[in-house]
Amino acid sequence: MTPGYDGVGIVDAVGDGVTDLAVGNSCALMPQYGCCSTHLVLPAKRVVNVEAQTLEKATPEKAVCVALTGVTAYQMLHRVAGKERLEKPDAAVLVHGAAGGTGAMIVELAKLAGVKTIIGTCSARNVDAVKAAGAVAIDYHTDWQTEVKSITNGRGVDAVLDAVVAGSYLSKGIACTARGGIYIAYGFTNSADPGTFSMGTAVLSMAHLALQNTWSCVDGRSAVFYNVAENRDKRPDEYAADVRELIGLIASGKLDPTVGKIWSFDQAKEALLAVESGTHRGKQVVRIST
Repeated sequence: MTPGYDGVGIVDAVGDGVTDLAVGNSCALMPQYGCCSTHLVLPAKRVVNVEAQTLEKATPEKAVCVALTGVTAYQMLHRVAGKERLEKPDAAVLVHGAAGGTGAMIVELAKLAGVKTIIGTCSARNVDAVKAAGAVAIDYHTDWQTEVKSITNGRGVDAVLDAVVAGSYLSKGIACTARGGIYIAYGFTNSADPGTFSMGTAVLSMAHLALQNTWSCVDGRSAVFYNVAENRDKRPDEYAADVRELIGLIASGKLDPTVGKIWSFDQAKEALLAVESGTHRGKQVVRIST
């Protein structure tokens, strides 16, 4: 398999019957595999046409932060949590992994949406960076549940955005969710091997989320699982609109994604190992020259 979940590039050729794209168009894409390559063949519906001047102003290195991490963050906040939660006078959100690519984007977009209190968990070495981004930083090795409750005066947060879920994260996250709030899971980490996917964790967690939703009529806390690729396939127009919206925000200077490091094409392996290590900050970008 060829790795590379997301990318931006230029349309080199189009197949018969393609009318929404033309050779030379700038585009953003999230094929899930294949972007660490000079050329990639995709169905036209999987390619988002982006205005060339907007992409150039945003820069490809920052625009590539949008197709996966940007849309994931934006849709969880705006299309799942929703305005009614984000625009409350005392709105608060909890972001796990706030120093990573998606976590950092959630912090930025929550700040842009006017959320009053943004709480981010991270490793001790990233506490200062998360604070600098505008969040209240908590070392995830501490009793973060108690700290979140203290920061929100016991009320809890209106949205929890959790890519970890494993271990006690799910139950503690729901406990941190205020009445009327929502817990959003968007990843399943293996608690026995941090940073890796666990099918067992996924199955148990999905069952837990379903039970919580059943119980939500009693305690007022919703719980859902969000998957950006599934949402793109079900609602492609929403996905394309959100990609263009986010690249436009970058071009206008309202959004500044955290680009951790820009790697050359022959450093793609090292870039992927940096992601796997869990020690990186922001989006790791591989620049490919043809």
